[in-house]
Amino acid sequence: MQQILQRYYSKMGKDFVNAFSEIIPAIMSCGNSSGGLIANQMSKINNKSFKTNDMRLHRFLKSSNFQIDEKFWRMHINLLFDILQENNLINQNVPIDVLVDCTTSCDNFLIMTASIIINSKAVCLYFTSRVYPRRKNRVDYKIMERAFINGLRQVLSKKFQYRIVADRGFGNRRFFNLCQDNNFEFVVRINSNLRVKDLENNQKNLQEFNKTNINNLELYVNAWDQNIIIETCTSNNSTWFLVKSSAELNGKEIYEKRFKIEKLFQDSKSSGFNIEANKIKKYDRFKRLLYCCHLSHLFLTLLGNYIDNKKNNILKKNFYQNFENISAFLPLALEQCPISTLNLWTDSSNEYLE
Repeated sequence: MQQILQRYYSKMGKDFVNAFSEIIPAIMSCGNSSGGLIANQMSKINNKSFKTNDMRLHRFLKSSNFQIDEKFWRMHINLLFDILQENNLINQNVPIDVLVDCTTSCDNFLIMTASIIINSKAVCLYFTSRVYPRRKNRVDYKIMERAFINGLRQVLSKKFQYRIVADRGFGNRRFFNLCQDNNFEFVVRINSNLRVKDLENNQKNLQEFNKTNINNLELYVNAWDQNIIIETCTSNNSTWFLVKSSAELNGKEIYEKRFKIEKLFQDSKSSGFNIEANKIKKYDRFKRLLYCCHLSHLFLTLLGNYIDNKKNNILKKNFYQNFENISAFLPLALEQCPISTLNLWTDSSNEYLE
């Protein structure tokens, strides 16, 4: 683990990597974001006292050297894209689907997340966060959206194409224009009460298309003063109204992937690392801990894939009860990825950013 983290996060410094290489396996082993549980697992790794590790974790999370900035996200994306390429999950000729959504943590923090799929699981690609607004209009969502999309574009490799997939909360002209300005394709669901005009200049409400599956329908949105391409999908008395950046896109097939990001949020909360039960209220420390949980989630996803491919039914059946035993499989799982083949590249920080 230390070699892998050293390879990708070496620019953060030796002390950072040393602490990181104990904290990440500890979070994986306990499957929780509780400082006490993490420190206890660290003691099993380094044979130091619980008090020593508890203080070490505290200092790590409050360290001003641990900045989750553009440089840091580039390190993370290098690691993630190596995994994706080794598993033949991305190539330069097919757009990568990036699932985007918002969540909160106990109404303390607002988190906007971009995720990407490894086999059947969504893992964190990038996130930004804000202190959750205590008063109405305290946070400008327009500014947050713009910063999120611009920041995401800045850290992603220019070697690949990307396609944003998002729910109705992002179904507005502002978000579509942000995607286009940053050269993202998109499939985004919109609300059914939107007022539109068809090609014959007839005023309609999107709800009037409720019983019909339509692949590519060009409509004019009055409020936006803009044409859009609509695909509708009706199933079980429910209809999706999807705006697509291109008529060639299969909106239904792409949009169905979006629901995997909901599971990512669940894995961060009550169904996994239980980040909402953590008592950390300081914004910077919470953000660092959340990133550590997301990186641990990425490695656990690799473990899950490895165990699934090996058909170890005992481990699969008791996955969440056997974090410590399962974590022993990490070196074997990582052998399947180029991140363990340390002599392949000389400068991983630039591998995907040319």
